[in-house]
Amino acid sequence: MADTDTLTQERLKELLRYDASTGVFTWNKGRRGCSEGSIAGGMNGHGYISIRLDGVKHMAHRLAWFYVHGYYPVEVDHENHVRTDNRLDNLRDADRVTNGKNITKPVTNKSGVVGVSWTKRAGKRNDKWEVRASGKFLGYFDDFFEAVCVRKAANLRLDFHPNHGMQGDL
Repeated sequence: MADTDTLTQERLKELLRYDASTGVFTWNKGRRGCSEGSIAGGMNGHGYISIRLDGVKHMAHRLAWFYVHGYYPVEVDHENHVRTDNRLDNLRDADRVTNGKNITKPVTNKSGVVGVSWTKRAGKRNDKWEVRASGKFLGYFDDFFEAVCVRKAANLRLDFHPNHGMQGDL
């Protein structure tokens, strides 16, 4: 998806209206197959809304930020993890590290807590709960509750977003 090089904020506002309270873009003028006021864009294969402008596809969450603030951040984080929720108060300017501290719990997660996993330690008698945060090993624990507490404390200490590890349908 393209961004900054060709589209200006002025051109964006000429083509679309953005409602910051709903996160919805609508067409300012009728276009082939679209009437004035109709909702712009559609969902792409990754669950995000994309909009084709002047022959180029753009991500709606990035357009929303550009529409209001006049620049594209490195990344735009959906704070509630809902990829189609482009309300301005759900979006934030983020870099890769900041965005990574607000991920949805992976479907492969079996413990229910991001960064806490049951591990079978090769050659050891006792299997343990392993805790990691930001790629760093935080320890092995016999007790699940203790492991979760260590991870939650790390989330606070390392400035993870409060929604980190939550489902995408908050």
